[in-house]
Amino acid sequence: MTGDPRSQRWRMAAVVVGSSLLVILGVGGVQVAAASDNATGGFDGQLDERVPALMARYEVPGVGIALVRDGEVAWSGAYGAADAVSGRPLTPDTRFRAESISKPVTAWGVLRLVEQGQVDLDDPVTRHLTSWQPPSPTPSWDGVTIRRLLSHSGGLALGSIGVQYPPEGDEAPALGDHLMREVRLRAEPGTGFHYSNPGFDLLELLVEDVTGEGFDDHMRREVLDPLGMDSSSFSWNDDSAVSLASGHDTGGQVVAPYVYASAASGGLLTTVDDVARFVAAGMPDHADAGSGVLSEESVDALFTPTVDMAGIYRAVSDAHGLGYFLETLPDGRQAAFYGGQGDGWLTHLHTVPETGDGIVILTNSQRSWPLMAHLLTDWAEWNGFGSVGMSRIITGTMLLWTMIGVLAAGAVVQGVRLGRGMASGRRHVRPLSPVGRTARVVAGLGAPALGAVLLWASRQDYLFVTSVFPAAAPWLAVVLGGLAVVLAGTVLLPPRPDPGIPAA
Repeated sequence: MTGDPRSQRWRMAAVVVGSSLLVILGVGGVQVAAASDNATGGFDGQLDERVPALMARYEVPGVGIALVRDGEVAWSGAYGAADAVSGRPLTPDTRFRAESISKPVTAWGVLRLVEQGQVDLDDPVTRHLTSWQPPSPTPSWDGVTIRRLLSHSGGLALGSIGVQYPPEGDEAPALGDHLMREVRLRAEPGTGFHYSNPGFDLLELLVEDVTGEGFDDHMRREVLDPLGMDSSSFSWNDDSAVSLASGHDTGGQVVAPYVYASAASGGLLTTVDDVARFVAAGMPDHADAGSGVLSEESVDALFTPTVDMAGIYRAVSDAHGLGYFLETLPDGRQAAFYGGQGDGWLTHLHTVPETGDGIVILTNSQRSWPLMAHLLTDWAEWNGFGSVGMSRIITGTMLLWTMIGVLAAGAVVQGVRLGRGMASGRRHVRPLSPVGRTARVVAGLGAPALGAVLLWASRQDYLFVTSVFPAAAPWLAVVLGGLAVVLAGTVLLPPRPDPGIPAA
């Protein structure tokens, strides 16, 4: 190494401090509030230590988890609290908001209509809608087929996020009014992957218009009950307030119960055991595949790549089938998965249909992304799959901590230089000094830019980065704030314009 030895010592100190923070933030523990007693050893035997440790590290109140082996539910357990304030214990019977895990369940309901001959996958969805039509019908709508809606390739926009209503009362708009506000074409149908919540809400209306039944009633009779999902519902009922856990936002605050104006894209209320039964039914090479709801051919269709992945989703997925994200594992086998995120909730299911293995993770916290990534990585390695796309969250976390360490070290070193310069008289307040003008102009642009970003972030109810990186995000904010101060100091405190005195 070269340069001022004192600067080197400061750099080393910053590295040591940063490393110590990583170790400290990784330590913790939580009591197991409830767990099933049918564990059989192996991976499930490791979870009683692994899950509570991750919950403590990422401050997640409650986690429900289930394992599927050889096409059967082999184990389930629950850890922590259903509500962080009351301490009500979480159990395998506690209900969660499934959020977007609702979509693959909805896909089963639509494929059921296809098998019954009531619709065809390549029919335009508008052909079967009797109670609603697009607000701006164009010839492009002929390309918005049922298959494309199931695979997010219908060209519809994402839709509004976070619009929720009290579960009791009449504040939520009717489904048709909701669709009139949310359904918009953003691209030509069939031209690529465009994730869309309203697309699945159109499928909800399709089910209702074709069958003449309410969506929840039809799904219960045709899908939920036959699959043994007795504790699941697409509507709020009298039992929901008692059996539902409380969601917790990224700050750990309890989120009041809510519902959406629609059900198919994110309205399922369910338990970890019920989702595990759903996962077990989707194993084409096992005896109970389809469980009397779908034929093996239809189950295979669900997992057939329909559209290549695009955008940020490419980081964890290769393609999308009918209601499922798909990825190719390192050993060449295909995995199917889906995750759900809502205000206070994060959920995930992952399945390898060929082997009959699956895992379900339901949490009542938006701080759970890294916890789920660690558990999915452990599960994939234990089963010999190598890794899954969600493992990249762990890599991203490590890279973010590295960036935080580098920025913190740079801010500390420059801050010390400024302080030493002021103490020795080599730096003083002269914001208009021509000395080091280029560097100071860059610093002068950077300081307010960082301040503006931090101010904007502080006013947001939700930030993706705080959900995916809950432990690192606050430290990133602190370091960026410190860096902004140091940059401002660099502008205000230039070195003396004396060639005989080296600049500090």
